[in-house]
Amino acid sequence: MGERLPFDDDLNRASAKSPLVADGGPPRCPACGGHLLFRTDRLGRAMEQCDCGYRAYVIRRDGKRAVVPPVP
Repeated sequence: MGERLPFDDDLNRASAKSPLVADGGPPRCPACGGHLLFRTDRLGRAMEQCDCGYRAYVIRRDGKRAVVPPVP
């Protein structure tokens, strides 16, 4: 068997100070509150849709921070 690592008290204290945030669950329809389905159209654009008839294209983010112009 392998050698056991010593228990790290500092790691345990740090995790106790900052608890994990609960997941919000699956995305919901803004119209009826039901679960959204994600599909792509023929052009490859991502769509979200619901059984109630709600459909919208998903806005893609580029991951870059917005540049704030300096105040003169």
